[in-house]
Amino acid sequence: MKSISKKSLFLAIQLCGLAGSSALWAAGAGHHVEPMPETGRIIAAFINLALFFILMIVIMRKPMKNFFASRAVLVKKDIEESQQLKKEAQAKHSEYEKRLQNIEQEMQNLVEELKKDGELESDKIISLAQEQAETLKSTHEKILSNELKKAKATLKEEAVKLASDLAEDLIKKQLTPEDQKRLISQYIEKMEKMA
Repeated sequence: MKSISKKSLFLAIQLCGLAGSSALWAAGAGHHVEPMPETGRIIAAFINLALFFILMIVIMRKPMKNFFASRAVLVKKDIEESQQLKKEAQAKHSEYEKRLQNIEQEMQNLVEELKKDGELESDKIISLAQEQAETLKSTHEKILSNELKKAKATLKEEAVKLASDLAEDLIKKQLTPEDQKRLISQYIEKMEKMA
């Protein structure tokens, strides 16, 4: 279809106006004009209508073309977006189905992992208890050793005291008054020498 220039468009508009106003001019001029036969009126109305549609098509062709082209682009974009969303939804659906199928295995793996963690904790607790038992044993042995040393020292002191008491009793029984005088004089001599 050829594009119509602005001059042709202007001429078509003038012709439409002239055809539509000629009947009004003739009726208003006061001249007696033979009325158009009925078929002539119909043909004139049809020509006016055809010229109106041709004019509308010429004027609206470019905007309508742009409108439908942009609408086609929008529809195409919407279709592509919906296809992309559909693909993403299908991918998520298949992923969830796989996870549901593997959920039992995942649960079993989790139970095994928890058991291993529990065994590790149990081993740690047992190890800690053994360390504490060894520490208590060592501490107990030190305390026993100290108590034994104290008991030995106490026994030694008591044995020394008992021995000295026994020796004193023996000396008292066997020591004569002359021995006592001699011991006292020896003690006094030693003290004099020291002084």
